[in-house]
Amino acid sequence: MVAISLVEKGWAGARRLSIGLSHKGVAVRHLVKGRIAPGFLGIITPYPEISIRGIPVQWYRLATWWTLLIWQFRQGNLHAVIVDNARTSDWVKKTFPRLSNKLIQVKETAS
Repeated sequence: MVAISLVEKGWAGARRLSIGLSHKGVAVRHLVKGRIAPGFLGIITPYPEISIRGIPVQWYRLATWWTLLIWQFRQGNLHAVIVDNARTSDWVKKTFPRLSNKLIQVKETAS
C-alpha cells in the first residue's frame, strides 16, 4: 500500500500522518513543492517507508498531475492522497474524481 502526499504549505500534519501510516506498513511518497532543506531531510528519512522528493516550483503541478494520473489506475495499491490545503483538495477532486474517495486533507497547527 502507498499514500501520495502533496506538500505545498506546511510539514507538520503530513509528517505526523506519514509516520503513523509507515508504522502500519503504508509507504508514503511526499511530493514537496520547492527545494527541501538538507536538515529537514534528516528528520524524516530515518523512516524506511517514507520518501521525499522536492519538485521545483515551476514543475510541481505537472509532476503531481503525472503522478496522480499513473496512480489513479493503480487504485488497489493506493491507500490515500494526502493534501495540506483546500485549493489542492479541490484540484484533485476536479482533475481526478476517481481519487476523491482516497483524499485526506491534513490541517496544519501553529506551533
